[in-house]
Amino acid sequence: MILTPTNRYGMAQAITLKVWPFLKPFLRGGLRKYRGIPVHVLGQAMAKNIFKEAKSYEILQWDQFYATAEKD
Repeated sequence: MILTPTNRYGMAQAITLKVWPFLKPFLRGGLRKYRGIPVHVLGQAMAKNIFKEAKSYEILQWDQFYATAEKD
């Protein structure tokens, strides 16, 4: 789930944006990959990841987005 600072798509997104952060403590272990990611963290990770030598595509999950975004 990409968490944006504003609601753009109606009532369903508004509810999701309000409720999703409260689910974070319950998303542990194998469910950790379903935690929401703030759009600014996603953008930082994508921008930094383009300089990494890699295959033609990657599948990143929550922990990997934060680790990539925090790299200097």
